[in-house]
Amino acid sequence: MTWRSLTICRSLEVAIARDAALRRAVQKFSWASKRSGTHRYTADEREAIVNHLGNMLSAVRRPKAARALAQLASRICVVCLHTGEVYQASIRLYEQAVLGDDVQKIVVDTERGKLVGILEFPGIGRSYSLVIICHGVPSGREAMSLVASRFHARGLATLVLDLPGYGETTVALTQSAADAEILKHIVTAACKHERVDASSVGIIGYSDGAWHAAELCARDERIRAMVGMSGRYSKVGGPENVIVSGPADEAFRMARWKAGARPTPDFFPWDPDSSAFDVAHQIRCPVLVVAGSDEPDIFLRQAEQFASLVPRAALKVWRGGGHGARNIPDALEQAVDWMKEQLGSPHPHR
Repeated sequence: MTWRSLTICRSLEVAIARDAALRRAVQKFSWASKRSGTHRYTADEREAIVNHLGNMLSAVRRPKAARALAQLASRICVVCLHTGEVYQASIRLYEQAVLGDDVQKIVVDTERGKLVGILEFPGIGRSYSLVIICHGVPSGREAMSLVASRFHARGLATLVLDLPGYGETTVALTQSAADAEILKHIVTAACKHERVDASSVGIIGYSDGAWHAAELCARDERIRAMVGMSGRYSKVGGPENVIVSGPADEAFRMARWKAGARPTPDFFPWDPDSSAFDVAHQIRCPVLVVAGSDEPDIFLRQAEQFASLVPRAALKVWRGGGHGARNIPDALEQAVDWMKEQLGSPHPHR
C-alpha cells in the first residue's frame, strides 16, 4: 500500500471512530469480503464490496470523512470494474465534500466530448500560479488530491484532470497525440479564471500521465515547467503494461470500452506517431524527469532517454524508489519545491 493510500485509510479510520452512523455501516459489512491483500476476489465478492461501499457512502456525514471515503471508494470501484451507481455516488460525495469558493469543477465541451477537472486554490485573494496534474492508469482525478495538497501548501493552485477515457471526461481515448492536444481546451478555460495567473502554468504527470504532460508541453507554450514522475513516454513497439496485471488490466480495458473501444484480449494499439521522444526537442520549458531505481527497468531507460532529448531537462533517480517514487515522500516534496521555483521566476523569453 502506498503512503497516499495509507493516509486515506488513516483518515477514514479516524472518521469511523467519530461518526456513529458510519461505524454502524462498517459493522454490517460481511466477513466474506474482509480478506488479506493476496486474496483473489471473486465476482460476487467484488459486487459485495461495491454494494457495501454504497451503504457507507450514504451514511457518511462529516466533510473530512466524506472526502477520505469518496477517494477510497472511487479507487476500489475502478479495481472492481464498477463504473455504475456506486462509482457515481463516490464522485458526488467527493464533490459535496470539497466544492466551494476555493474548489471549483471545470467542465469544458469540445468537439470530441467533455473534459472535466477540479480547480483548487490554496486561499483567497490574489492571482495564483497553476499546476496541472495528470493521473496515471488506472486512476482518476480523486486519486491525485493528496498530490495537489502538497502544491497548495506552497501557495500554488492546481487543476486535477480526468484524462481522456477516465472519470467523468467523455473525450474518447485514442492513445494518440490527439489525447494530449485536446487538453489545450481545459488549459484555456483554467487560464481565463480571474484567480489564475495565466503566465505561470506548470504541469506534473505520473506514469502515463507524464506522457500527456510531455505531449502537451511540446504543443503549448503556455506551460512554463513540467515534472514527469516515472513517465512512460513511449509505448510504440513496447509492452503495453509492465506494472499491473489481472484486475488492473481489465480496468484499463473497461476505460477503453467507456471511450468507445471494445475491450478485447488484445491491447489497444498506440498510434505510431504517439512517442513523446519524437517531440521532446520541441519542449522549451524546464523539465524535471523523476524515476525510482527499483521500478521496472523500462521506466529508468525511458527517463534517461527523454531527459537526453529535452533541451532543458534534469534527471533525478531516487535510490530505492518504486514506481512514482511514492515510497519516498521527499521525491514529491522536492518536485513541488522545484515547480514553485520555476513558476516563481521571471517569464522566460521564447
